Amino acid sequence: MSNIALVVVCIVLAIIIIPIVSIVKVVGIQDKVRYLSKKLETLQKTVDALTQGSGATSVLNAQSKIVKPAEQIVAQPKKQPDVAPVPPPKTPPPPIQKPIPEIKPQAKKVTPPNDTQFDDVAGKFINWLTQNIVAKVAIIILFFGVSFLLKYSIDHGLLSPEIRVLGSLIL
Repeated sequence: MSNIALVVVCIVLAIIIIPIVSIVKVVGIQDKVRYLSKKLETLQKTVDALTQGSGATSVLNAQSKIVKPAEQIVAQPKKQPDVAPVPPPKTPPPPIQKPIPEIKPQAKKVTPPNDTQFDDVAGKFINWLTQNIVAKVAIIILFFGVSFLLKYSIDHGLLSPEIRVLGSLIL
């Protein structure tokens, strides 16, 4: 009979603990999604700001030019000019362009939103509850085991009233 009671207690504990752990995990995932959504919005704004700036567009245009490899260039036969060639006018050399400095985005730390102090306390409790769940279940089972042994020893007269009072004073 005691084995059946132990199995029933374990099943009841599992029925209580499994939904709590599931809810805690879902809440943790929702917080991560909110955090990542804010970070994505911030990064999107940064990219939009960089692409709308004048310096950024010139950098993007300069990088987008494609040079054909030598293999794709086909040699065309030279045509004989109809008129005598005119020497090209002398032009000054093109001005030396300064290299465009690389734009480095500044990283901003995005923190998940904490609206109230209650959310902070609840978050700490949820973090505590989700870490090392096996140890917490073991503590609960140990508590029920010690409680059962104390009740058993009191029922069978193994602990006298003086020892019970002494034990309560110690706690």
